Amino acid sequence: MLANHQSKNYYYYEPSHYRPIVGDMIVDRIFHNGQKNFGVLVTKDNVTEHLQKLEEELDIKGSIE
Repeated sequence: MLANHQSKNYYYYEPSHYRPIVGDMIVDRIFHNGQKNFGVLVTKDNVTEHLQKLEEELDIKGSIE
């Protein structure tokens, strides 16, 4: 039986395999200018800033748990 937090995951089967709904969201975002709150365009000009932001988010989550 799956752990409680695993059984409630709507978007992923497990950490590296997303469900079809996520694939649809990715295609919609890339080709149809979908949800603005889904995904980030990472370029050579903003990659460092983006990685720093992700590290800060992980630090914040780690301090909460």
